[in-house]
Amino acid sequence: MPLMPRAAAGGSRVATCHFEHQNWRDGVAPPPDKAMANVKVDVAERHSYVFESDDKIKRRWAYRAGMALCAILGRFYNFSIMGIHNVPRRGPAVIYGMHTTHNIDVPIFLAQGCRDTSRVVRALLHKTSYMFGHVTKLFGGVVGSRDVAVRLLQEGHLVGVIPGGLEETFHHMSGLGSRAYEVHWDSFWSGKPRAGVAAVAIAGGPGVKVLPCFVDGGEEMRWNPFFDAWTLLRLDRAWGALVRAAPRPLGDALLYVALFSWLGLSLLSVPVPGRATGHIGRPVEVREGETEEELSLRMRAEMQRLVWEVRGEGAVARDYARALRL
Repeated sequence: MPLMPRAAAGGSRVATCHFEHQNWRDGVAPPPDKAMANVKVDVAERHSYVFESDDKIKRRWAYRAGMALCAILGRFYNFSIMGIHNVPRRGPAVIYGMHTTHNIDVPIFLAQGCRDTSRVVRALLHKTSYMFGHVTKLFGGVVGSRDVAVRLLQEGHLVGVIPGGLEETFHHMSGLGSRAYEVHWDSFWSGKPRAGVAAVAIAGGPGVKVLPCFVDGGEEMRWNPFFDAWTLLRLDRAWGALVRAAPRPLGDALLYVALFSWLGLSLLSVPVPGRATGHIGRPVEVREGETEEELSLRMRAEMQRLVWEVRGEGAVARDYARALRL
């Protein structure tokens, strides 16, 4: 059953849901009834900008400038999106994607999607992006929060998220890109698959559409000599072993060192003029009584099926020659 907002004094609507965060980190979603019982948070007041209409967001000068820049970048990669008809023209939906090691594909994809559908995707960002909050909010981005995501679905918006997080980025970087198109949602600490996005979709109610997407040639849009040297010397495995062996607070700190190092070095990636094409797969619909784990497994399977359908079964390795031929 969908979560319903209630009326507050003065006529404003506030969401009554607030998710318990302590278990999400390990990929375990709290039961919906327990999540609902937690502290009530007025998400509309905290993140009012993200609940504005698509038209208002698109009128911002910063949004128009960003769209123009992404159009130029899109032409460089001859970018287009296949399967755009799968995106509903109105009403709520979750669009979930796959991480690349550079993320330049994300704004290009979102901009092209807006041009094709006239809808603005509310992108849920990693918590470290708060440093750029004054910029990302101009484009409909918000630091990832389950209560915000559920409220967005309640109000009929498109919500975009990349469930794999940092772990998927490092997974795609490893082995000189030999697993660049392999879905990887396992938590670094627990090893359990993440189910947070599935829990959000379920909270939106049965029938909510959840659409997989990825960019064929996305990893090949950039080449980073530092990342290849790091993995060639197997320093990624050594660092991972060090993080896991350290006491948890120190391990967390080392993991954040890796995160910020990746963010900085990703800016030094070299553009590669290959073709990149976004693909949006057939929707996975939330079923009545479905658990987070069940929906998460279906979502992962549908994402990997989409990748193999486009690239060929088992073809998960980075391939610059293929991107240049497309």
